[in-house]
Amino acid sequence: MVSIGITIAVGVSQNSSRAPERQVIEVVTDKEVEVPDMAEVAKIVPVFIPPTDTPIPPTDTPIPLDATPCPVCDEANLVWPSIHTIKPSSGMSGDRIEVQGNGGYYYLNGAYDESSRSFPLYFGGIEAGSISCHVNGCFGEFNVPVGTPPGRHRVNSEGGSPIIFEVTPPPTPTPTPNASSYYNEGRDYYNNGKYQLAVNEFTTVIRLAPSFTRAHYMRGHAYSNLGQYQRAIQDFDLAIRLDPNSTDAYNSRGFTYYKLGQYQRAIQDYNKAIQLDPNDGLDYYSRGNANFQLGQYQRAIQDYDKAIQLGLNIAASYNTRGTAYFKLGQYQRTIQDFDQAIRLDPNDADAYNSRAFSYVNLHKLTEATADKAKACSLDSRWC
Repeated sequence: MVSIGITIAVGVSQNSSRAPERQVIEVVTDKEVEVPDMAEVAKIVPVFIPPTDTPIPPTDTPIPLDATPCPVCDEANLVWPSIHTIKPSSGMSGDRIEVQGNGGYYYLNGAYDESSRSFPLYFGGIEAGSISCHVNGCFGEFNVPVGTPPGRHRVNSEGGSPIIFEVTPPPTPTPTPNASSYYNEGRDYYNNGKYQLAVNEFTTVIRLAPSFTRAHYMRGHAYSNLGQYQRAIQDFDLAIRLDPNSTDAYNSRGFTYYKLGQYQRAIQDYNKAIQLDPNDGLDYYSRGNANFQLGQYQRAIQDYDKAIQLGLNIAASYNTRGTAYFKLGQYQRTIQDFDQAIRLDPNDADAYNSRAFSYVNLHKLTEATADKAKACSLDSRWC
């Protein structure tokens, strides 16, 4: 046994990518000792110096000064991961959110075990994601549970310090125009005589809702007013196919055939409309016009009679019936109908002009001249 000075070189290694610097510890004793081997010295002088390039991860959990080795890593030795950053800091239900934090390691044998490991993340107590921790920190993500109400909610690992996440209400959506809104736009254009714009709107309606019967019906009318009669008939055909009981569609298709000079086909459609609704005076009036064009004046008069009986008490009803009587040479009846037409519409130039011809045929030239002058004053066509 001799008195010696002992210089011990101790290499310290942690899970670090670069080799640790060698630390030199000088231990001096004035006692006579046997020189032990290096393993024995390490037991006498336990030394831990962390590498200078590996920072000790911060934690809210104080590290006990008298930490002792544990046989198995368990929660007693775990520093739970804590979140310090959320990106973005707020969001809506269903959003995916990134997180960063620190911790997530075990304190063992007086040292930090920084092996990579993952931990579940909880949003308001519901598991919603995970976070992975290693020597460089903790990184993870979570999904804001669908249906989460707006407000402030806690996000944390099982034992880590929570952080608050703000759930914002969803933005008020801009209403998407539906088929009905396009239909209303088209109807407004139609009522203002803008038939091509009406066609465009009704076409959009039909693209969104192919079974929108009224859109086919109104587009048919718009086409008819643009003089595109075949297209109008196609739309009325579709409207009838979608609604076989649509008296409006039959009447409108009949009127389109009338404009094309196809009077017999027009009468067929008017017949169907009358069959579906025998109390609509307009269908009788329209059929009367088609019969008139076919020279069937007596049938036309019968239709006009029925139209007037059902309430279509307008100047046009008496004008057309009066003209049919004129064709039959019944001039006195013609004058009676034109009298009624003028009572209903004192500015009806056609009625004055037609009554003038009836007076001529009855050799009442004074009355005829007066009516002709009145017609001319109301409408230059009759001058």
